[in-house]
Amino acid sequence: MKLFKRPYSGTKIYVLIFQVASLLPLLHILYTSGVSDGIMPHGITSVLFDLGICALPRCETLLLSTAYRMTLSEVFIYFALAVIAFIYGVVMKKLLSSKKTSAVTKYVAAALIACDVAVRALPFRFNFIFGTLYYVLGLVIRLACLALVVSDILISRKKEK
Repeated sequence: MKLFKRPYSGTKIYVLIFQVASLLPLLHILYTSGVSDGIMPHGITSVLFDLGICALPRCETLLLSTAYRMTLSEVFIYFALAVIAFIYGVVMKKLLSSKKTSAVTKYVAAALIACDVAVRALPFRFNFIFGTLYYVLGLVIRLACLALVVSDILISRKKEK
């Protein structure tokens, strides 16, 4: 029995991981907006929020942090995360479905993830805001994403030969 109709490529799995990581913080924001007791430091939604934020690219989280400081609106961040996840999924699906842009898209994605991993490896204060555990989990998730995209590149190069 096949789980999927066709197997997902590494890059498509990376896009799904990015979208899930973008949506995890939304659960916490939605839950805490309706429940006054929801803001617990070790609640399940708080853990999901921290994990989701730590799995996102650092440039995105820094831009979201700046946007929050400028607007002071959780609603803006809520919709910004959802819109970014949606647009990223649509654009990547379009780019990966074309034979002309697929290879370049994979190389660019790998380069951007590698840059993100390099920034995460540096001892900046914003890398450790959520603690060492989430720092390590975020780094492992981003390294896994890099491995998925690079393996997809290697498979496509092997098919071309």
